[in-house]
Formats: sequence, C-alpha cells, structure tokens
Amino acid sequence: MRRVLFIVTSDPRESARPAEALRTAAGIAVWKEAEVTMCFCGAAARVLSENVGTLRESESLERHVEILREAGARLLCAEKANEADYRKITDEIFRAESVGVW
Repeated sequence: MRRVLFIVTSDPRESARPAEALRTAAGIAVWKEAEVTMCFCGAAARVLSENVGTLRESESLERHVEILREAGARLLCAEKANEADYRKITDEIFRAESVGVW
C-alpha cells in the first residue's frame, strides 16, 4: 500500500490551506488505496483542538478530520515542535512515497 504524508504548517485562523489539505487527504483516505498520515505543525495543530468552531472553514475541518479518523488515517500533532516531534516527522517523511506540504 502506498504511503502519503501531508505536512500542514499554515495557521487555520488565517488560511484555508489546512482545510484544503484535509479535504484532499480525506478524499485519498476513503479509497483505502493509500496509508494517509497528516502532521500538523505549529499553529496548524489548532485543527485538532477541541475549539475548532472559531477557525476558518470550521465545519469543513471537523467533517474531514472525522472522515480521516474513520478511515484509519494517522493524525500527528507537533504543536510545540520539540525534538521528539521533529523525529516523528522525519520518520514519516522517510516512510512516505508522496509528501505534500500545505
């Protein structure tokens, strides 16, 4: 099975890019033809917070996060970006066959 990694760094309070990345990843994940991993770095980690309602495209964010979870996608959070987080991201980059940065 192919491995696809999405690295999301855009702040969902200011940009629609995190929602676009989630939509794209959800579309891939539901087909079960690829193992999808999403890594939310820095401010992008707000996508996985409990208070998503204040973010741009909040309904889309919530819906696509749920689709990804149901499809078995891995959702990683590197909010504070410490050394362990960077190690996780690096490991995922080397495992993936395709990497997209949003």
